Amino acid sequence: MVERVRLVIWDLDETFWKGTLTEGGQTYRQETHDIVIELARRGIMSSICSKNDLQTVEPILRGAGIWDYFIFPSINWNPKGPRIREMIEAIGLRPATVVLIDDNPMNLNEALHFVADMQVAPETFIPEILGSPLFVGKNDADLTRLAQYKVLERRRTDEIAAGDDNTDFLRGSNLRVRIDHDIEGNIDRVIELINRTNQLNFTKRRLSENPETARAEVITLFSGFMIQGGLVHVQDSYGDYGLCGFYAVNAVAHEMVHFCFSCRILNMGVEQWLYDKLARPRINVVGEVLTDLIASTRRVDWINTESVGAETPGSEAAHQFDTVMLRGGCELQAIAHYLGLAARNVVGDYFVIRHGLPIRMDHSVFINHIFDETGSAEIAALAPLGYTPEDFRSKLTTESQKADFFVFSFWQNASNALYRHRTLGVEIPFTIPNTDNAGSAFDLSSSVLDKELSEPFAREAVEYLRQNFDRVGVASAEALQNDVSRLMRALMKNKPVFILLQKEKFLSQKTGKMEAFPHHIWANDALRAICGKWSNLFLIQFEDYITSESDVIDGLHFKRQVYHRISNGILRKAAEFLSQPAPTCQNSDHRIVAVA
Repeated sequence: MVERVRLVIWDLDETFWKGTLTEGGQTYRQETHDIVIELARRGIMSSICSKNDLQTVEPILRGAGIWDYFIFPSINWNPKGPRIREMIEAIGLRPATVVLIDDNPMNLNEALHFVADMQVAPETFIPEILGSPLFVGKNDADLTRLAQYKVLERRRTDEIAAGDDNTDFLRGSNLRVRIDHDIEGNIDRVIELINRTNQLNFTKRRLSENPETARAEVITLFSGFMIQGGLVHVQDSYGDYGLCGFYAVNAVAHEMVHFCFSCRILNMGVEQWLYDKLARPRINVVGEVLTDLIASTRRVDWINTESVGAETPGSEAAHQFDTVMLRGGCELQAIAHYLGLAARNVVGDYFVIRHGLPIRMDHSVFINHIFDETGSAEIAALAPLGYTPEDFRSKLTTESQKADFFVFSFWQNASNALYRHRTLGVEIPFTIPNTDNAGSAFDLSSSVLDKELSEPFAREAVEYLRQNFDRVGVASAEALQNDVSRLMRALMKNKPVFILLQKEKFLSQKTGKMEAFPHHIWANDALRAICGKWSNLFLIQFEDYITSESDVIDGLHFKRQVYHRISNGILRKAAEFLSQPAPTCQNSDHRIVAVA
């Protein structure tokens, strides 16, 4: 045996007990009975594959108090090989983690013929089981895993009885999924799912086998602002299957990093449902898996989200949302991930990196571009800077009536300068990465080009900018107010609108003291000054969702928990607003949305 065992399949005659039932006598082996119980406490399951009569065997094992420790028992006179294969498939374990213990060499060889990768051992191995490193398992003194497999056993029995098409069975099973975002609190389960699942592990990006190193790898993965994720908790009318899935997705690149599930949820459609719920991010499927996520057209309509992502039970909104619209930078892409778990559709306009240059569609000047239908001459004049016609279109102008609520951020107004075309007068933000583009002393010098711009297109864009545009500088507070006012007039008055304010103070790495960001303050003040004009406009103050400075990565980026808290705050406030018969929101002068 070479791999850690997760399931022991026991023969009975001359194995679990001494003697043969059909010959009229057997001696019960208490030591084997005790081994089964100890294995269950280690999270290692036991089953039975025996040639006997069920109605004879079951009373014996029930009388001994051991029957309920066995999962998926197979007791009949049919050949063992096919039965063992079906059992392993039903339980959903990899054959290499299963061992058959049998006194008959023919049965052992038959099992290997039908399931080549499984392990086998004679009955003489029984005394060595508990001392073997392959049977160490994991402490489960509460028998949680056994309970979950007994639930699965009952469910599979009914599923088989339902026939080949299990759709009606699934729709009647009250299947409920909850996404638990407490990754640090369940980090050992995360590691187990990543490293131990195979048949429904789609990326197969393994962690270190060293537990401490693996924990550090998970924490490092989630230390940035781009990676969002959660564990998948599944229940149905049969019982609780526990945390049986995990995902990590780069919300900015819209690419899956980890996507893995226990085979306990095989044939439930959970993995397909979640992949669709996450808006089908790019995924590099490695090796063989039992579900074709990409090609599947099956609509999973039998899963309910029990409570999506709350840090404390009941802290999220119970309201059912259909469509959410967002426009902003990477901060909204992170928030959109969590909103997408509570709404059926998320429509977003976000900034992009094109030819090495940020295309800042999250500047408020774009409100005018999308509502004024910027002309073809202007769009052509902006193309050498990396802009495309699609950048000047938005579903805000055509489908805003479908949205339940809106979320915006205009952070680039405070940190990026505008440039005006000398002939056409069109204004556009232009950014060179890692430069203080907002500062009045900023210039498009050759030293900046040499340091930051590696792509020829970006260098040509800067030269084109020099020749055809004048620097206007950072938009004024009045311009920001006018742009937002225009947006509010264009949107539906009976739908809540949320705008993210910027963090105004940051811990200085040089002084170790909190220091103010003047650019952020004036932009926030400009929005506060006009917020009272609309009863459906709410401002989100980041400080209200930051529990400590460890939540802050830099001036514009935060740990994933912050975005999760903000999304829950938005959901609660949106549900509260929409449940009222008329817009009446008098929480404060500026209607700041804070943690409940």
